[in-house]
Amino acid sequence: MWSTKLKSSATSQSRGLFNWMGVLPHQTAMPLVMLSEILKRKATDRLACKNFTELITSTRLMNMLDIAGSAESVMMITFGCQLGCLSSFVIHFSVSSVWLQVLSKREHYGKLDKAVMSIWECCELLNEFVDESDPDLDEPQIEHLLQTAEAIRKDYPNEDWLHLTGLIHDLGKVLLHPSFGEEPQWAVVGDTYPLGCAFDESIVHHEFFKENPDFYNPKYNTKYGLYSKNCGLDNVIISWGHDEYMHMVAKMNKTTLPPVALFIIRFHSFYALHRAGAYTHLMNDEDHEMLEWVKIFNKYDLYSKSKVRVDVEEVKPYYQSLIDKYFPSKLRW
Repeated sequence: MWSTKLKSSATSQSRGLFNWMGVLPHQTAMPLVMLSEILKRKATDRLACKNFTELITSTRLMNMLDIAGSAESVMMITFGCQLGCLSSFVIHFSVSSVWLQVLSKREHYGKLDKAVMSIWECCELLNEFVDESDPDLDEPQIEHLLQTAEAIRKDYPNEDWLHLTGLIHDLGKVLLHPSFGEEPQWAVVGDTYPLGCAFDESIVHHEFFKENPDFYNPKYNTKYGLYSKNCGLDNVIISWGHDEYMHMVAKMNKTTLPPVALFIIRFHSFYALHRAGAYTHLMNDEDHEMLEWVKIFNKYDLYSKSKVRVDVEEVKPYYQSLIDKYFPSKLRW
């Protein structure tokens, strides 16, 4: 079982954490389940939660702790107890998504050497997962994919490319599967945003970017950073997640979906752009045209979730015909 204990060299800040929890630093390493229960009992008011959040999100604190197993797991459990699951994802993602790490992810997964399978096989693989960052959905992912696609199909019957985009837009969440490295959910789901330039204040929980080293890097923390005016979003590095991965898979497997479909797949979680209008200074004319489709798509992505189950076998032939039209029979993942 994963556990955590205080290093002998820990400072007063980390001792303050354990004092706040009522735990003696010299005690035996604490199981994470016990840590979780202590935090649940202690987090009784918002002020305490806020103060504790400021402490536990410090990267210095993690250096003080001797983690046996997974540092990410410790962070996720503590954040989850204090702030609720959705906020915990945002905080960890904000702290951990830095330029060099994202480039490393792109290079690693860009090899497409994890699996060879069809689009529908990937849909079925996602049956094993629920997106823990989504407070409105506790069904397997394939339910959300089909609900989204069917809602679009009803309102846009002649746009078959958009139906298929609805079906496949979240297939990048296959990164959660052990065969793909079993990435933690915070590294796969949640909002996306550009790297290599200033973090816009419209990004959810923007305040936690102060723990991100890129926040202080003069190369990255200006309006344009590494980019130029109207350079086009195709030239912008976006934080790593399921959106970026599925965009990469589709493009490198030579899909015949129109460019706007790939734009939707890549940017459907880029809420700072299509909700708040941030980063438009990086967009070119083509981006502005395609953004209108992202806004249309997100109405179905966000509001199509329902407890009404889709008859998978009934709709499968239609979507399989679209897969055959726009994709090869097998893809590299």
